[in-house]
Amino acid sequence: MKRICVIVFLLCTICSTVFAAKAEDYLHKLPEKVGVVIVSSVDMKTPDYFDAITDTLTPTSDEEKKYTIETGVNAQTKYQNYWDGKGFLDEQPLTKDVVFDFAKYSGYDKVLYIVIEKPVLEKNQQGGGFLFSWGTTTVTRADIEVKAYLTDGKTIIKSVDVSKEDNSAVSELRAKRSAFKKDMIEVATNIKPYL
Repeated sequence: MKRICVIVFLLCTICSTVFAAKAEDYLHKLPEKVGVVIVSSVDMKTPDYFDAITDTLTPTSDEEKKYTIETGVNAQTKYQNYWDGKGFLDEQPLTKDVVFDFAKYSGYDKVLYIVIEKPVLEKNQQGGGFLFSWGTTTVTRADIEVKAYLTDGKTIIKSVDVSKEDNSAVSELRAKRSAFKKDMIEVATNIKPYL
């Protein structure tokens, strides 16, 4: 009987070691979860801007196993809850300490902060030329600067500073969205290798 107990004990020990090793292998193969947070005024935290982030940062088929991103309401809510927990009703200025502290608080493997500066807007009247002088249009030019900081909670892995502009004869909103999308294309090109 004593011999059977020893054999059962050895089998249990071996099986638990094998299962622990398999579980560790599985955990290493899970994609990293990257939270993307917009730090800006409320008018820049709309679905249009979240969609631009998703469109440019979502992994391609080659990168799919490497990481997943979470942006939009979920990531922004975590960021707001972080500030609520610190005793603030509104977001406070982004500092290096906050960059690391929120990354640890969030539960993400990495956090990408998208800091959107206040857009520079310029409106111009454009006419149709000599033959088309009866029609003038107001064209809005939007210039948006974006600073992006990627962190793992211990160090800033990569930072990018980019400024793009775009024009729209339709609306100021369209010019801003289009300029931001251009910014995010460049940010993604520089950040994706580090995700």
